[in-house]
Amino acid sequence: MKLNWLVLLLCLGGLVFLISCGPTPCAPSTLGAPGNLSPANKAIVPLTPSLHWEYPSSVPSPYPYPAGASGCGISGYQIHLISSVDLTIEHGGTVGSSDTSFSPSSPLAPATLYFWEVRVLVPGGHGPWSGFRAFFTGPVCDTSSLAAPILYSPSGVIHEIWPTLHWAYPGSTCVPEGYRIDLSTSASFADTSLSGGTGNPSTDWAPAHELNTCTNYYWRVAAINDTTLGPFSSTMSFRIVPEGTFCTVYFIPHITGYCRIGPGTLFGLVSTVKMGDELPVKGKHQTQDGMWFDVMTQNGLECWVSDKIGDLTDDPNLIPFITPPSLPESKPNCGSITSDAVCNNTPGCVFDYRQKVCKSN
Repeated sequence: MKLNWLVLLLCLGGLVFLISCGPTPCAPSTLGAPGNLSPANKAIVPLTPSLHWEYPSSVPSPYPYPAGASGCGISGYQIHLISSVDLTIEHGGTVGSSDTSFSPSSPLAPATLYFWEVRVLVPGGHGPWSGFRAFFTGPVCDTSSLAAPILYSPSGVIHEIWPTLHWAYPGSTCVPEGYRIDLSTSASFADTSLSGGTGNPSTDWAPAHELNTCTNYYWRVAAINDTTLGPFSSTMSFRIVPEGTFCTVYFIPHITGYCRIGPGTLFGLVSTVKMGDELPVKGKHQTQDGMWFDVMTQNGLECWVSDKIGDLTDDPNLIPFITPPSLPESKPNCGSITSDAVCNNTPGCVFDYRQKVCKSN
């Protein structure tokens, strides 16, 4: 155990000697976390990077730890350094109390994401970790050879309203300086208001705010060096449907057509629908002559249209199957009835007093 500072004045032939045996070791409870770590978070570094910190830290220490005592002695620092490829392999080590930097003893793998943190060591224990900081090893890919990223997720129907997008850069020999992400409700990406970038080689990104439910989104990614874009990836799409949410699907006729009481030509007409109308779909029913959709017309009438006269705005699997009305009974031959009383008392018939004929109602 180190001794307290001792000042011994030894007068030998007129000479005065000052002997120091070092400060009292710090108690673990007084230790803070090292701060001001560098390089900057997610920076691109050489394969043998130099990691730096300061102690005591001039920046606020994470709650509930102290900033770190300055009037006592420490034994050194422990550096924890791992890669995202294999979290079990330790690339860190320890340095002495006078060192505030560390370099791994052998070169790290290229084009790899690493995480590191550091803490203070004393004979009685250690202080808190500084918290993980990340960096990428280089080299930076040649701008003229940038490749199209490979998209992973999300795709299809998802539940998260604030999703994180994930992709990968092909190969393992270099990294781009960053990525541009196009996100849009149109596959043409004409609207870029949701687009953004990483500013570093990170291969995940989230939009600036929550996205809309029951909406289709399209996304693609391109690597970028400075302001030069590489080729874009293929396009991937997803639709946000939180659990328990029913999204309205619309039927849009491509011709003017009939809307009937039920799903089939045996049902009577209710209305006509026009080309381009957006008709909310309530349900569907499969018949021998195709799929029929229960829709609401522009006039607020509920009726059925055939899938042959239009298209859906979304996945038909989002529309529930429903039980349609019963098939109509055989219609009477109203035209053969001459008596107005008999006509009016016959289901399905009504007497036209102006033309004096019995008609189907």
